[in-house]
Amino acid sequence: MFWHPFNQAKDGLTGIINRDEIGKVHQETTYADNIVSAETVVELQDLSVQILDYPQEAYAGNPVTVKAKVFNSTGKMVVTKLVWKVNGSVIKEIPNFDIISEYESAVTFNMPNSTANVTVEVNPDHNAPPDEASWENNIDSCSISRLAEPNAPFEDSCLEVGIQAPASVDYWKNIDFTVVVKTFVPPPPPGGYHYTVPVSLDVNTSGGYVTTLYNTVDGSMNNVENTISEHRSYAAPSVGWSTVTLSFTQPGLGIKGQEHHFTIEAMARMEDKTAGTLKRF
Repeated sequence: MFWHPFNQAKDGLTGIINRDEIGKVHQETTYADNIVSAETVVELQDLSVQILDYPQEAYAGNPVTVKAKVFNSTGKMVVTKLVWKVNGSVIKEIPNFDIISEYESAVTFNMPNSTANVTVEVNPDHNAPPDEASWENNIDSCSISRLAEPNAPFEDSCLEVGIQAPASVDYWKNIDFTVVVKTFVPPPPPGGYHYTVPVSLDVNTSGGYVTTLYNTVDGSMNNVENTISEHRSYAAPSVGWSTVTLSFTQPGLGIKGQEHHFTIEAMARMEDKTAGTLKRF
């Protein structure tokens, strides 16, 4: 006769001699007592971690908090290590992290000027304990997108101003003209929000006279300068190039018996940029 370890598993051990399962060698009266088995409880050790809460996006420099929960399948005290990383760099490490069943952990950091890839890992060295049932669930991760700053300076923005007016008008007739403002405001990055930039425009005229008194005897006259000064403003969208046309009216001008000229000046401002032009008629 001989003893053969037929099956050894985590939950039991079975021994068989001289039976069909392993081949009969000797004839016996009964074979029922040729097998014996015993069961034992084998504890499976397994630690795992799961991220519970985090913001989808944040502005660079703002505080960000990520929460996670660590689980211990045995329900018995385990002392291990817990590590938090952002973009591959360790920002928090607990070398003696003790856990019985489950425990919440959190980390707070300042949002970088890029996407934040956050990972949390329990027992990263695989040595406390060294024989877990699975290593795949020891780590979890999440990504947080950076929001574009709505009030950031626009170094690549552009501003242009032009004046459109008739070449000449009749005596005492109003002069209608327009000022065209062109802006370039960079669009937001992918996933960012559109924004607007304040634009202001000042329009002034000068050198335009109108005769208010004329002496038909000696030809003397009284000429008074007739000007306008207006301020306008609007919001330029972050769509790249855009154009706004603003209309103005200069009240009628004219010096008795002669032609004369007047000047339109337009000055626009956007953030730290200024653009202006003038036109003489």
